[in-house]
Amino acid sequence: MYSLINAAVLQPTVTSMLPDCASKSFTDKIKSGEIKMACCLAEHSLKFSLADDLKDLIQSVAQDSNLASELTFGRTKAHAIVTNVTGKVAENQLIETLQKNKFSLIVDESTDRSSTKHLALIVRTAVDFQVEDSFLCLIPVVDGLCPTNLTELDREWRTLRNTNLPFQEDQLIKADEFWRHISKIRKGETGFSPDIDLFLDESLMLFRCRLVFRQYIKSKKARYGIKFYELTTADGYVLNIYMYCGKDHNIEPIETDASKLEQTVFRLFRPHLYKGHNLYMDNYYNSVTLSKKLLNAKTYTNGTPRGESKGKQKHVVTQKLKRGKHIWKRHGQVYVSKWQDQRQVLMITTRDHPHLKEVNNRYGQKKIKPVEVEVYNRHMSALEDGNISEDGLEDESEDEETFSLMQEK
Repeated sequence: MYSLINAAVLQPTVTSMLPDCASKSFTDKIKSGEIKMACCLAEHSLKFSLADDLKDLIQSVAQDSNLASELTFGRTKAHAIVTNVTGKVAENQLIETLQKNKFSLIVDESTDRSSTKHLALIVRTAVDFQVEDSFLCLIPVVDGLCPTNLTELDREWRTLRNTNLPFQEDQLIKADEFWRHISKIRKGETGFSPDIDLFLDESLMLFRCRLVFRQYIKSKKARYGIKFYELTTADGYVLNIYMYCGKDHNIEPIETDASKLEQTVFRLFRPHLYKGHNLYMDNYYNSVTLSKKLLNAKTYTNGTPRGESKGKQKHVVTQKLKRGKHIWKRHGQVYVSKWQDQRQVLMITTRDHPHLKEVNNRYGQKKIKPVEVEVYNRHMSALEDGNISEDGLEDESEDEETFSLMQEK
């Protein structure tokens, strides 16, 4: 509420926006006088019903004035002038200021005399090192429900965008500038070169304050916070990072004909393409389409498939296997395999030709397991507590983000 009061104090007087009418015609002087009378009512928050009394008062005081006697000013005209004339001029002047200067929006709550609640939009600008708050508009609150208020805010937001205001499209512009600076420093590390095996993972930085793209991930320790996509080495050294900024955030296109998630992968991995790396990722990223595109960039993949990829590989997913059986199918140079243990495990790989091999499990017991599953377990165990075991997946697999198998129905 302080912002709303402060904005009202700093507002310019409405009469100050009117030009001098000394050189105008008699008719223009009458119109200018009526506008000033309407501005006086609006500036002092007086009722429009006082317009008739104000006209009568002026005419009684200035009986010898031809200008005063020609005034035709009433409640209806006063409301029309404030709404369609002075209000539009003030709004255009404010928008012109916003087009030339950086600004921020402040949303506050207000209640008028009729007990109708509104969302008040305040614009904070900095012009010549002077910070000022200016009133922008009032949005009536219909039912007080969040979806309705968001709809009204979105409608007003779209209206403002049509005025060519310099809205900041990229919410990560400051973070990107910082990370580009860090990247320049990292390029000077001549003694470091990543190994052939690289990993895509997600992390969650604890943050419980208000944020439009704050995430809730049950499987993470923080649960609430800001999600980051990370490209790391086997020992956890972060090579590249990208902050998730909401589903409506536009990512700079890097690869043509790629989905939004694939664009994220290419953005993270771009400096390491065409170098023969092995990329390990969970079912949040991996798909047949992505594996094909990375293989064209001389990057080999291994991981569990996304849900839509499972749907596309029905000829593999729908086959019922006995325990210990293993099947695979090749799509170009991309292999989709299925292994039946206590649960069925699906894999997508371009790194290894799927086949069964004898390995030792964590207890030293010999076990027959597909090579692609053994390789995935061995490399991803350095980054995750839960991995694909001889019994399928660990308990963490129940979460949607880390769920990498299709349980038999």
